[in-house]
Parts: sequence; C-alpha cells; structure tokens
Amino acid sequence: MAITLKNHTPSLYVFGDSFSVVGPTKNRTPNPIIPDWQWNVSLAKRLRMDLQSIAEFGTSNDWILLMVTKRLHEFKSGDIVIVQTTEPQRYWFFEDNPSISNVGSGDDMSNEGISTEQQTAIKLYWKYLHTNDKDQLRHEANYAYLNTLKWLCSNMGVKLIILPGFSLPNLFPIAGPAINGTLQTVSLGEFVDKRAGEEWYSRPNTPDQRLNHLSQHNHKIISERLFDHIKQDKDLDLTTGYLQKYLSVATQKTEQLNPEPIQHTMIGDE
Repeated sequence: MAITLKNHTPSLYVFGDSFSVVGPTKNRTPNPIIPDWQWNVSLAKRLRMDLQSIAEFGTSNDWILLMVTKRLHEFKSGDIVIVQTTEPQRYWFFEDNPSISNVGSGDDMSNEGISTEQQTAIKLYWKYLHTNDKDQLRHEANYAYLNTLKWLCSNMGVKLIILPGFSLPNLFPIAGPAINGTLQTVSLGEFVDKRAGEEWYSRPNTPDQRLNHLSQHNHKIISERLFDHIKQDKDLDLTTGYLQKYLSVATQKTEQLNPEPIQHTMIGDE
C-alpha cells in the first residue's frame, strides 16, 4: 500500500512490511488515522520531507525490492530512501497478493482470501520446494543487490538506508555506518520475557495492539536515531536504550498501545 504525506520537498521514501506501514489498520480505510509519533511520519517531519510510504503487511523481500526498483526513476537528488527488509523465508506466492508471503505450511489459511487450489499450492511449496539454504542464499543476494542500489542512488544524489527488520546478512554487510540489531530486536525486547511474547500473540482474535509492533516510546527513539544515522552518519543501534520488558498480557502500559490494532499475527511471521 502506498501512502503520500505532503509537507515539504524533497521526499523520504520508506519501503517495507508491517514494521513500516503508515497508519494503524490493515483494512484500506479511505482516511486512516495516522499518529504523528509513528516513526516514519515523525522522521519525515524531522527531515522536512514529503513521506512516500510503499509498505505492505506480511510481504516478502522480493516484493519490497521490486517496488524499490520500479521507483528508481522517481528518485531525485536530495531524496532519502529507507528500505526495511523482512524475513528471508517469506515467499511472494501470488503476484496480486503480496501480503500472502508469510504463510507457513501448517497455518490456517481459511481467512486469507485465497482459493483452495492456492492453499494447496502453498502447502506443496513448503513440502517439496522450500529449503533453508535457498532462503539464506536469496537473503545474501538481496543484501548484495541493496548495497549496489546504495551505490547507484549515491551517484544520483540520493541517500539509501537499509533498515533490517529481521536477520542481518552473513556475507554482505551493509555498506556505510554500522547497524547493530534489527527492528525485531526492539519489538521482542518489549516483552517481559519470551513466554510473555508467546502469550501475547496466542490470544484468540486479538491482534498486536502496538503500531508497527513497537511501543509509542520506541517509535520516538527509532525516529531520533534514524535522523542521526541519516544526517550525521552515526551508527544505528537497534539493541540498547529502548523501552524494554514492560509488556505482557497481565501487565500492559496502555499509553504505549494503539487503540486500532494492526492484525492478528506473530511478529516472527509479520
């Protein structure tokens, strides 16, 4: 889903999955409520740029990188591009439905809006075609491609930032200032412990009430640190200094939650 917030020029482009979607809900409401503290909205205001958000719930790196590639011709000198990567094992099964990229072989697909034939195809993929080695190979290739895009954008006067959502590459480190940790590191660190996280996501018919799977406090920190990463080439720390170990089913800080939840999925799958 692409959303444009026009305040200033040039533009801040943000590509990614549910960590980067603008607005709180998965349904396509015509006038979504967009909190000004959301990390990408806040960052665009700090940078005094228009926000161009091209992000989709549950999508894959293939979709994210294709969206970046298709918009290369739009980028202009002075623009900033953030590419938030997602989980390596996600697979873009259906061209017209990129959000069905995080469905596992044992998942209940009855509410995903796909046919029985499509559900069977996904199950057969996981049974006969998927391997962890191929996932990792694609993951490394994606980061190598992103480093190439960084170089191409630099020649255009455009700054491209790679923001890891989940795992980092082993063979192709991100070019430029160091990035420690991932957005998942911040998100899972908010739970009191591992069991609290599992209980949080196992509640029936209850979505994650954190916008982009992050507390309001941590949205602010990420926005501030990304600003320094972009403007001062500071290392980006996604491991320490965040609001941590506050969240469980029993103990919630409601001021950190969003009243309009995103969707009912595990952060490890989203």
